[in-house]
Formats: sequence, C-alpha cells, structure tokens
Amino acid sequence: MRPGAVVDEVEVRALSFATSAPESDGTLTWDHINVVTVEVRAGPEVGLGWSYTSPAAVEIIRSVLAPEVLGEDPSSPGRLWERMHRACRNLGTRGVAMAAISAMDIAFWDLRSKGLRCRWRTFGVRTATRSRSTGPAASHRWTKVSSTSRSKRG
Repeated sequence: MRPGAVVDEVEVRALSFATSAPESDGTLTWDHINVVTVEVRAGPEVGLGWSYTSPAAVEIIRSVLAPEVLGEDPSSPGRLWERMHRACRNLGTRGVAMAAISAMDIAFWDLRSKGLRCRWRTFGVRTATRSRSTGPAASHRWTKVSSTSRSKRG
C-alpha cells in the first residue's frame, strides 16, 4: 500500500452454497451455508475478508460500516475496527453486526499484509502443522443470493 493511500471502495457480496446432505451440530440442522465476502480497495491494492453469516450483514456493511472507513487510512486495522464497532453501538455489537465487522477487519488485515509485502504469519499468527481439509465445502457450487453492493468514496 502506498503511503497516503485511503480506502477508495468497499465491495460486499452475499453467497450461499448447498451442503451435499443436511448437516447438524446437535442443536440445529442446515442444508446450506451463507458467506459474506468483502473487498476493500485502497489505490491498486485489494484486501479480501469474509464471514460465515446471514446475508443481512451486506446491508450493515453497505450502510453502516463502509461510510465509516471510506477515505480513511487503511494501515491501522485496529483503529478502523474501533471506528466500526462504535458505529454499530445502536445496532448492537453481537451477532450479525459483529460478523460484518469481522469480515471488514479480515479485509483490512489482508490489505495491510499486501501493502507490507508480507504473509499474515508475520503479524504473529501461529500456524499449526499442515492437515488435510475435511468437510463438504470443496464440492459445493456457490450461488449468489444478493447483488453486489459497492460503496465508493466521494
């Protein structure tokens, strides 16, 4: 990320994919999984974030969180997290609102790591030994459940 870069655009999508068979955790059964993805742009760099949450998070990101970060310096994800958290005060800072903040936060850390030309691990994230991923996600077809929403600065 070049010095002086600011957040130019926030693009958010809601996606859903069906599971190959109903899944359960013992308290709830589901046949699809919802994911919200966020792309944050600052100049030529793009950070990607996501959260497994309701498509309702798209509206929170579009109408509450994006206006808080557009035009801001993305090099301090912690400061932006505080700003977004404060903006959700009257919505509540749990559930879907926190999932929306989390997706944005991941995008800002991704953007910062790209700007510094380093891996996430450099930020102190410990990695476990490699293991084979299990679960049905690799065999699912993604389906867009809502249109892309973009917020631009200016």
